Amino acid sequence: PISKDEVSKSFGDFTDDIEKQKAAEVEKLTGELNNLLKQNKYNYADPEIIKIADEILKTDPKNEDAYFYKIGAYYQTGDMEGVAKTTDELIRNNPDDTTGYSIRSSLRKDEGDLFGAIEDLEKVIELDPDETYYQDMKRELEKESNDDVQTKLDDYVTKSMPEPSKFVDDSKPTEAGRGITLTKWISRT
Repeated sequence: PISKDEVSKSFGDFTDDIEKQKAAEVEKLTGELNNLLKQNKYNYADPEIIKIADEILKTDPKNEDAYFYKIGAYYQTGDMEGVAKTTDELIRNNPDDTTGYSIRSSLRKDEGDLFGAIEDLEKVIELDPDETYYQDMKRELEKESNDDVQTKLDDYVTKSMPEPSKFVDDSKPTEAGRGITLTKWISRT
C-alpha cells in the first residue's frame, strides 16, 4: 500500500503544477492588458480590456490588478453601474483589502450617499489604521454630512410651514385680549 506521505507528495506536486500554470496564464494575460493599454495610450475605454480582465479573474478571482483595469474601463466609458458592480465584486473577493472600500466610498460620495461613504471609510481605517489620508477624508465627510443633514432639516421646516391665507396684522393686540403682539412676543424670546 501507498503511504499518506507519498500520496500527499504526489498530489502536492500536481497541485503545485496547476498553480504554476495559473500564474503563467495570469502573467500572460496581464502582459496583454499592459500592451493594449500602451497601444491605447492608457485609454481604458476599450471593451477588450474588460474581456481580458474577466479572463484573468476566471483564473485568479482575487487579482486586484484585473479589477482595477476593469473598473477603469467601465469608468472611462461612463458605465457607473459596471464600476459599482465590479467594485462590489472586488470587495466580496478581497474583504480584507482597502482598495475596494476606498473606491466604493468615492462612488457613494459622488452619488450623495455621504453616510455610506463614511461607512466604507470606517472599514478602510479598520483595515489600515495607520493610513491618515482616509481618517482625514472621513472627518471631512462627517462635517459635510452634518452640514447636509442640517440643510435638509432647514429645507423641510421651511417647506412644511404653511403659508398664511390672509394678511395678519401682528401689531394689534391678540383676540385673547392679553395686550401682547406677536412682534413683542418674538422680541422677548
